Amino acid sequence: MLKMERRICRRCLLQQEIPKDIAEYLDRLIALIPKKERAEDSVREERVKICSSCEKRADAVCMACGCYIELRIVAAAQNCPYHKW
Repeated sequence: MLKMERRICRRCLLQQEIPKDIAEYLDRLIALIPKKERAEDSVREERVKICSSCEKRADAVCMACGCYIELRIVAAAQNCPYHKW
């Protein structure tokens, strides 16, 4: 039987202390998303609230799809793999 390994991200969704290199990497990726394709602040805030309490979240990684949640939250066209938002 295949053993599932839990993947843990070093960056916390809640903006706690994080390694500078990881924070800069995610900031660069977010900067690549054109402003017109980014979700509005109120939408992002609501998404963060939902994801923060989700049982499928492991730090800043969605265990449903393996993405960095912060990247998915910023992009307007993205949605939750569990249809929570």
